[in-house]
Amino acid sequence: MRLTPSWFSPSSNESGEERTKDADPSSSVTIYYDSTATPESSVGVDVEATATNFVPESDEALLAAIEEIPAPVTIDSIVDRLLDQHQQPIETWAAVHEHLYENRLPALDAADVVDFDPDRGTVELPDPEARNGGQLSVSLLGFCLFSFVVVLLFAWMTSVLTALTFTFIVMTLVAWFVPISGFV
Repeated sequence: MRLTPSWFSPSSNESGEERTKDADPSSSVTIYYDSTATPESSVGVDVEATATNFVPESDEALLAAIEEIPAPVTIDSIVDRLLDQHQQPIETWAAVHEHLYENRLPALDAADVVDFDPDRGTVELPDPEARNGGQLSVSLLGFCLFSFVVVLLFAWMTSVLTALTFTFIVMTLVAWFVPISGFV
């Protein structure tokens, strides 16, 4: 996991070679994390409240943001996407990252909406058919019940029509072959 915003560059390039002379030396940043400090004491503001300002409240909106990111999806890339339009300090980025890592993504994983690997910091979306499987089975059940009711109605109508036809035939035969009293 990167654990830094995308706008911070590493101290060396991807190939492991040193940076060139004209590279910006201010772009390499070392971030130290003090595990004993509370978020409020390190920033001076309520970091959790700041994080919830940038994380969508609905799961659908968060999933839509995750779907826009090309795979592999990491927590870092999700935070970068959520803070894309905002130039926020590193503390805000870290607070959003922590909020997603500790709260939202484990909850979505528990609900089987995403596959969250906290060790690797990756999020995978199941294929849309698997994600809508519950809704598909409810609609399939509704269709089956509707079809069953139509078949029962057809069977009932068939039996009623058969009974009426049989009654009509018997009454016709009786009228032809049984003399009516008074006309004989």
